[in-house]
Amino acid sequence: MKTDHIKRRGVWPQIALFFVTVRELHIANDTGLDAGVWVLFLYLPIVNWFVGWHYAGEVEKFTDGRYPRVVLMLIWILPFVPVVYYIAQKELNNASTAPE
Repeated sequence: MKTDHIKRRGVWPQIALFFVTVRELHIANDTGLDAGVWVLFLYLPIVNWFVGWHYAGEVEKFTDGRYPRVVLMLIWILPFVPVVYYIAQKELNNASTAPE
């Protein structure tokens, strides 16, 4: 797993946080997907649930299953999306090699 590209950061506005975390997760998990496309899909009705499922899967893969995709998706469906972003950023910060 690649972690040298991950930067430590606090909580940002939702769209910026989603973009940078999904980009870092894609690089770390070596999926080669474009983060910008996922940001566009995030705001399309019905499609945004697929985005949540994808994001939850990326977090699950990055954390080696510590946070199951189904649990993260349930949090995503309920109005607790910031909790999913917090979990993702916390794990990315833990893996970061950047100084605090």
